Amino acid sequence: MRPGNIIQDETAGDRNGKSGADGEPIKPASRKSVKSADAQSETAVGTVLKSVYQKAVDEAIPIEMLDLLNKLD
Repeated sequence: MRPGNIIQDETAGDRNGKSGADGEPIKPASRKSVKSADAQSETAVGTVLKSVYQKAVDEAIPIEMLDLLNKLD
């Protein structure tokens, strides 16, 4: 069969046969929503990293470490 003889049924869905409840083909997520999700993920990761870093900075220095540092002086 030649490509010119193929008739596509627009109500059949996308290439995988998927369609929405109203018979409309399911559209992939837009690039804008993907970028927005990426930005949100990066923001969340950045917030967690800042929190962990701040906890490390605020942590008390063990006495053994202070003793070693005093011996260096």
